[in-house]
Amino acid sequence: MHKVIVGMVAIAGVAQGFEIQEAEVNTERCGPGLELRGPDGALLSGTATTGHDYDGSAGTDNSAVWSTLIQQYGMGIKFACQRYNTELNKISDGMRLQGADAEYWVEKPDEWAPYITKALHKSGCAISEDDKNLQDMVKTMVYIHQQKKRMSKAQSERDNYMEKLEALQNEWRVTRDALKDVMNAHADVLKTRLDRAAEYESEKKYSQASRQLLGGSNSAKTIIGGLKGDLSAAAAEFETLAHQVKRDGLRWSVLNQIANEGERLEVFARSIERAAYDVLSTCIVNYQKEAEAR
Repeated sequence: MHKVIVGMVAIAGVAQGFEIQEAEVNTERCGPGLELRGPDGALLSGTATTGHDYDGSAGTDNSAVWSTLIQQYGMGIKFACQRYNTELNKISDGMRLQGADAEYWVEKPDEWAPYITKALHKSGCAISEDDKNLQDMVKTMVYIHQQKKRMSKAQSERDNYMEKLEALQNEWRVTRDALKDVMNAHADVLKTRLDRAAEYESEKKYSQASRQLLGGSNSAKTIIGGLKGDLSAAAAEFETLAHQVKRDGLRWSVLNQIANEGERLEVFARSIERAAYDVLSTCIVNYQKEAEAR
């Protein structure tokens, strides 16, 4: 049956590749590519104005600004950044999971914001559930959530179509075997009539030989007529089965493509990883606010 499906895919030409055009995100965010802001939320002096350098391609270097922060707040700010970043990576990695391992990431999107807030609080980041950057990150998670649901549904429906295709293959085999039995039965009776006609012919009984060949009932002629009728009926049945196999094979191939859209899933995961940069910036801003308040 897998051969049938592969054939249907080739005919339909639906198996199209999906290439990831975006570079892999650098998830070690506490480095020169992170946009740094002060306790007032404004860009710190010396920080690149081009935004976060998500993958290192922009060549952004905010190392000097990091040095200034460490001089002012000590190494604690760098260690805190790494703790926050670890939690953010756990969240983005969790969104990549599928099936039973996905836990509530699949079933409870309304709990994402409170969960992320709580996880960041445990790591020491003072961030509000209503923070705009956190909410924007949650929005990016919706896309991967919808994609995983789309893939899961397609996988379930694909498996159902596989069962249908296997049933059709079995029906085709049964129909073919039944036709073979009918044709063999016709052949046996036809041979009997031809043999009897030959016997009458050898006895010069041509009238009786003719009846064996061309008589009104149970003659070679009527047997051949019945054979043609059975072949015609079988041909119609095979045509119907062939249409069903082609139809369900095409549906299976499309669903199989959707069920295996791992590349598309990765694109959405990288959107979450990029959004985490802004959340991390908020955590660093709030760290400075708390330090200044002490």
